[in-house]
Amino acid sequence: MVYLKDEFIKHARIYICLPKAFLKILLLITILTFSINITKAQENPIEIIYSGNDLIDVNPKTIITIAFMVNNKSKQSLSVQSELRLPSNWALITGEGSFDLGAEEGDIQLISFHVSQSALAGKYEIVYTVRDTKDYSNSASYVININVLPITKISIKAVDTPEYVIAGEMYRTNFMLRNDGNILVTLDVSATSAYNYPFRIDTSRIRLSPNESKLVRVLVNTDREIKATLRHQVVVKANITWDKLYEVSASSNVNIISRTTKSGDLFIRYPITLTSSGFGGISDIKDGYASAYQFELSGDGGIDRDNEKQLGFVVRVPDTRKNKGYGTYDEYALNFRTDSYKIAFGDENFTLSDLTGRSSYGRGVGGEASFGDFSMMAYHQKSRWASSDRNSSAGQMSYSIGQKGDIYLNYLRNRGYNDAGITSLSGQISPGFNTIINAECAVGKKKDIYDYAYQLKIYGQNRRFQYNLSYLHAEPDYPGYYKDIDSLYLRSLIRLATKLELYGGFSQMKNNIELNTKFYSAKQNRIYSTGLMYQPFKIFGLRVGYNYDENKDMLPNMKFSYVSHEISTTTNHNINNLNIRALFEYKKSINLLESKHYKSNTYGVSSYYMLSNRFGVNVDVKYQNDVDPDSNSFRKIQTYLSNTVYLSKKIPISIYVYNYHYLN
Repeated sequence: MVYLKDEFIKHARIYICLPKAFLKILLLITILTFSINITKAQENPIEIIYSGNDLIDVNPKTIITIAFMVNNKSKQSLSVQSELRLPSNWALITGEGSFDLGAEEGDIQLISFHVSQSALAGKYEIVYTVRDTKDYSNSASYVININVLPITKISIKAVDTPEYVIAGEMYRTNFMLRNDGNILVTLDVSATSAYNYPFRIDTSRIRLSPNESKLVRVLVNTDREIKATLRHQVVVKANITWDKLYEVSASSNVNIISRTTKSGDLFIRYPITLTSSGFGGISDIKDGYASAYQFELSGDGGIDRDNEKQLGFVVRVPDTRKNKGYGTYDEYALNFRTDSYKIAFGDENFTLSDLTGRSSYGRGVGGEASFGDFSMMAYHQKSRWASSDRNSSAGQMSYSIGQKGDIYLNYLRNRGYNDAGITSLSGQISPGFNTIINAECAVGKKKDIYDYAYQLKIYGQNRRFQYNLSYLHAEPDYPGYYKDIDSLYLRSLIRLATKLELYGGFSQMKNNIELNTKFYSAKQNRIYSTGLMYQPFKIFGLRVGYNYDENKDMLPNMKFSYVSHEISTTTNHNINNLNIRALFEYKKSINLLESKHYKSNTYGVSSYYMLSNRFGVNVDVKYQNDVDPDSNSFRKIQTYLSNTVYLSKKIPISIYVYNYHYLN
């Protein structure tokens, strides 16, 4: 401020030496310019209205469609451009492009996007922005929070097991454990051996991050004295430490032959997969756009007899994401790993923690290594999807405190876009009672400004009760993924009876937490939900739910305040290979400032039919009728079709078709 004042004084002394007429003209021009700028800033003609929930619960690999009302409040027609900012690895289906708005008119815009299959559990922000193509200062944005629900899914399979073993020799069989869910899990691992053959398993407990795989090795001693060939089986089981009811298992079978005959597997088998994909849509054909095709060659497996050294690679070409938003990017990746270290090159997804890197996808190099209870990880990459001019360097050190949990020290340095540095301390502990606690505190620095964030997550369950508690706070100048937000989320489930469950939830999210009047608003969103799930038979299930959603501006000059009530009913029918799901939703929204009422009815039917082990079809049809305060009705139909055909056990062909159509 002192510098600006001195400059003003210096310029004032220069102007005094000029003629008075010139000074009057200069003063008049300055006042007019200042007035025009103020008027222009105050009269932003673009307004975005959204009447749905500002916190949407979804599962990974889900398609979401959201409708926005975009209004032109000026008396002149506008040509505008819409943009949608999504988290890394989420795919836009439709919603970006140019459109015209008549004077004092509005238009409904639909956006659709696909939540990544690898999305970690937690909250994500999507930002919808509309700009005047002739004046970018005229713009409006709307933020919706997507809560990806925690999914527990573990898979196990036998890999690289020899076909034959000579009696009396020792053999090794390997099992691959993979976390296909989106939360960190700790597994208790055990094994059994047929004929009471002695064996040794290399681990009894494994921690798996989302999308991470690890090998379990079992070493078996065979009986030298057998007289005839027999088939020996090893079974490996894995249980989640805090949920003993969740169990996966796999078995391997080896032919033990007498010492009078020698036969064995002389080859190292390395699996390679070739995938071909096609992308396109009817609108593309009308607009003259050709369909896009993509090919992927990938492999992952052991490159030695004991399967101790693993090699993985992916080559996907060409880049089809640029073809009107369909398809995926090209990808080149190579990684080499053992039990104690891993090196990765090319396109890779690295994860630090929620308040630092969370999930970072880019092209570069990274690695990790383990030394007993200590582990280290580091990477350097150039972002491909979030912002192409951002380079990130990161490191992590962790220490295992045994069965109780782990402690992590994280560091992230971004250069280019969002140039900043973040350091955090995080940990996961299991105090018992089938409970997991995750906590993290972080401090970030950007342009010599320090600010902080912290987070707490608690998961717990037993046979009768489940709960999930999450709290997040990030200060306005914190340079991480979360910024200027205070969020609380609680969800619980109670098993009232064997076939009846009661669930409930509460969430609160605040933006502009310091109520800074320089911003357009300080939004507070609260959602209360409850419902019942009843499954009297294996082939039939019923779910009834109620949501109360409240949104309001906390600034003194309130810009908006509205509430909504939603009742939904879902039924599931399973008959042999056919699954049918029916949906009904009724929603009423009230604009409290303008006393306007909006209504919406949605009817939907989806079905999945497995015709055989090699062919399945999924059909989803949804009808929606929205009624505005003037009783105008907006009706639309959405359809989604997908099917998968297995030409062989390892060669699937999948087709996906998505369409929406307004009836009026």
